[in-house]
Amino acid sequence: MEKNLIRKIYISIVWAWAIAMIWCLALQKFWIAVSITSGMILGTAVVTSFDVIIRNIVKQGEKNTKNKFVAAALIKYPLIALYIYLMVKWNRTNIIAFCTGVLIVNLAIIAKAAGIYMMMKRNSIEAADREEK
Repeated sequence: MEKNLIRKIYISIVWAWAIAMIWCLALQKFWIAVSITSGMILGTAVVTSFDVIIRNIVKQGEKNTKNKFVAAALIKYPLIALYIYLMVKWNRTNIIAFCTGVLIVNLAIIAKAAGIYMMMKRNSIEAADREEK
């Protein structure tokens, strides 16, 4: 696994957010920019929660992690539901832009994973070429 993967994913998310903000502000769509930012906050919070859960709860050889997962879920999912409720209730939020913000975070993660896969594939091809010589 690549070192500092989570940090690189966060950097990709920030770049995706910056591009989305430039696009929205160039079109003078301030509330769309706010909605996309809100969605990206939720998406990033979900990624961060997975990172924290995996780093702190899942430890090699540790038993009885099921209760810790349940406790984390009982904290995380009501907070996510509350956040979504508040965004929907707020009349300024554009729901499509909000969902797009969440999608952008997931696309940044997929793009990072695809990049890692392509690098691994290239490295294995280069290694095979070196062995043939």
